Amino acid sequence: MKEVKAYVHRARAADVVQALVRANFGPLSIVDVKGMLAAFDIQEVEYSTSLGTRVISEIKIEFVCQPDRIDEALTLLEDQASMGHGESGVAYVFDVERSVQF
Repeated sequence: MKEVKAYVHRARAADVVQALVRANFGPLSIVDVKGMLAAFDIQEVEYSTSLGTRVISEIKIEFVCQPDRIDEALTLLEDQASMGHGESGVAYVFDVERSVQF
């Protein structure tokens, strides 16, 4: 199994999540986070007093899938998260050593 952690601009999150669900990826974990993706306009930027830097609101999407579906998942993320210019997001892939359902 592989775990995918993707960080996308809040403006693209709904389309990304809907596309992942339609493609039968999941279950998904979706978390609001503050990050440092490149902002597309000044309205996205906040100043974090606790971090002492500028940040934007991002969405972190996590899910586990079979290794043979990783390329499909990454292509879907790239296509759906893209805002047509600049850095629209980033995804990381990890090996899952073990899982236990309870």
